[in-house]
Amino acid sequence: MRDEDLIWKPGKPEKVFSVPIVDVYRVESRSPDGKQTGTYYRIKPKDGVIVVPVVKNEEGVFFLMVRQWRHGSEILTTEFPSGIIEPGEDPAAAAARELREETGYSAGKLELHRVIYQNPAIQYNTCHLFTAENPVPAGGLQPDSDEYLARVLVPAERLMAEIGTGEFAHALTAAALFFHLQAEGRIR
Repeated sequence: MRDEDLIWKPGKPEKVFSVPIVDVYRVESRSPDGKQTGTYYRIKPKDGVIVVPVVKNEEGVFFLMVRQWRHGSEILTTEFPSGIIEPGEDPAAAAARELREETGYSAGKLELHRVIYQNPAIQYNTCHLFTAENPVPAGGLQPDSDEYLARVLVPAERLMAEIGTGEFAHALTAAALFFHLQAEGRIR
């Protein structure tokens, strides 16, 4: 089947709801064959960043992670530092800022691995995935006023064994880890 036979024809999106971090749009779309129409909703969160901070020392390889409460799933997660890109902000600058705010560390070097869609079925925002090799202390945590965070150092072996389960079940953390490992040549 050709791609043209799969592509719906969306109408003009209408904003139906808005809060500081997300807008919701309703759109009427026509099927590829033109035989049906449907009402669909698109969620537009702010674009974001995730940073994979890798700490290598005499004790081994570790990931600098953040433990925090997530209101959507109502669970504590351990995940990579992440956040939104402010309007007009460069994604690398946002990654450096989020790393500093959420861990109190600064990245000597940030490397962009991928830009992905978080959930293209209903969302149309992107997430920029970075690695920060051997970040260095740069002061204390500077969380947003509604963030309660704990910085944790997780052994690489533990994260590799537990990713996708329990406290490490955040899908974007798993995606960021995958692309980091791919960039290291550990997976293809």
